[in-house]
Amino acid sequence: MFKIKFLFAYFLSSLGLVALLGGVASAQPNSETIKAVLEAQTSCGTFVRYDEQNIYLGFGRYQTFIWPRSPVPGKVRVVPLDGSPSRELATQDGAADIVTVNGHAFILTYSAIEEWDLSTSTRVGEYATYDTADAYDFEQAPAAFAKYGNTLIIAHGRLGVSYFDLGSKRITNQYHVLGFQLPLESMVTSVTIQGNLAYLGVDSFSLVPDGDPDPFEGVIIVNMDTQTVVSQFGGMTAGTQSILSDANDILIQFTGQLMWKFDRSSLRGTKTPDPVKRVWVWPVDGHPAHGSFPAMDDKYIYTCYAFTPSSPSDNNGFYRFKPLAINRAQLLLK
Repeated sequence: MFKIKFLFAYFLSSLGLVALLGGVASAQPNSETIKAVLEAQTSCGTFVRYDEQNIYLGFGRYQTFIWPRSPVPGKVRVVPLDGSPSRELATQDGAADIVTVNGHAFILTYSAIEEWDLSTSTRVGEYATYDTADAYDFEQAPAAFAKYGNTLIIAHGRLGVSYFDLGSKRITNQYHVLGFQLPLESMVTSVTIQGNLAYLGVDSFSLVPDGDPDPFEGVIIVNMDTQTVVSQFGGMTAGTQSILSDANDILIQFTGQLMWKFDRSSLRGTKTPDPVKRVWVWPVDGHPAHGSFPAMDDKYIYTCYAFTPSSPSDNNGFYRFKPLAINRAQLLLK
């Protein structure tokens, strides 16, 4: 009997158990302001991000069972923190992640990077995320990215990682990871940066018979100055969805319902450390949404949340998806 973890994840999503990337934004608006503005929103989708001016909510899920895949339009909702009216940016494919630089938004879709001028809400460029002559195959689409200096590191599923230069607007490096385990494959699902280190969340991809070793599931650490892998830690649970970080902690979210906290200083050498905290019970009925990347500061995890229906008539018995700020200290995630 073969494992079908990616089918199971899709099944959960179809039931409403709706990947969120990681890190603390470079500028830190007041946590309570972010919380209030975010929780005033009535819907959410693929990610929650913020900078010093706005909250950004992504929409447009990756359609995995339509193959070969065609782009499915998505959008990003831009919600000003000062109370000004929100607006929407219509992307040509589902919006997977966003990074803002000097008044421009670089929106990662499942097909490309779209550059938008936020002052005019206009698309000003579209760029490749990987140098390949072929269309992206199943689970090879870009999933998340993070900024280091003038470089974006892109978590690119089964293709590994690629590096996008914000000056030249092109890919400058790319490579598969974990080549030692071939023909088994894993996929890079998420990334967060602290200092000059990028922490990649990695899930297994290949199907294996029960009892056989799984493909790599865990964290890979990349030195961003040399763009080389410096460490990797496997043996974690399946379903790595998103990875968050601050100076002290690494938080890994697995398919929405489970989150592990690691002491960041323990992620070194070759031995996989034990998490210092595992969370699977949340303060509100429901759980962080599967298939949506959260953001984090030193007080809250800002996430799209799957609220459990209070009755069969509530949302026709399906989960309701709405943004929520979760107090980290309440769950010992700080």
